[in-house]
Amino acid sequence: MIQNGLKLVALFLFASATLIAGSSYTVNTGSQAGTVTDNTTGLKWTRCPLLSSSLPDETSDCSGTPGGFIWADAITACEGLNYAESSTWRLPNVRELQSIVTNYRRYYPQSNPEAFPVVGGDLWSSTTHKNGVSFAWMLYHPFGTIGWRNKNDSKLARCVTGP
Repeated sequence: MIQNGLKLVALFLFASATLIAGSSYTVNTGSQAGTVTDNTTGLKWTRCPLLSSSLPDETSDCSGTPGGFIWADAITACEGLNYAESSTWRLPNVRELQSIVTNYRRYYPQSNPEAFPVVGGDLWSSTTHKNGVSFAWMLYHPFGTIGWRNKNDSKLARCVTGP
């Protein structure tokens, strides 16, 4: 009985340390340049939000001017993306989007700035809000919190591919 209790405590501490430490990211190079792989989930992200041309910003610090998209156009832009040897890009769901927020030790949580340089603006998720089909969940970037907005509002789009 005590041994099982110790195993449970050890599992809890491991899981807590993983959540507090956050995910591990690889900023990809070569033919995968402009993308980031989350080594924990296996998801591959566009490092920067999409530009108004619906292509990812490929500057090292995401200093290009990001495009503003209404929700439906953000979905279309990600699904139409053929980039970094992948044609299976999509707009992330709200849980996937929230997974890039890794630093909860700050007053405002935020994503890893080395993997995802901080840009102004909020990021759409593909998840419709349960209380109204006119609203979708989004990530307030760089604050790392989740909220919802009218799907006709203009927000940024960061695409994801993978499992």
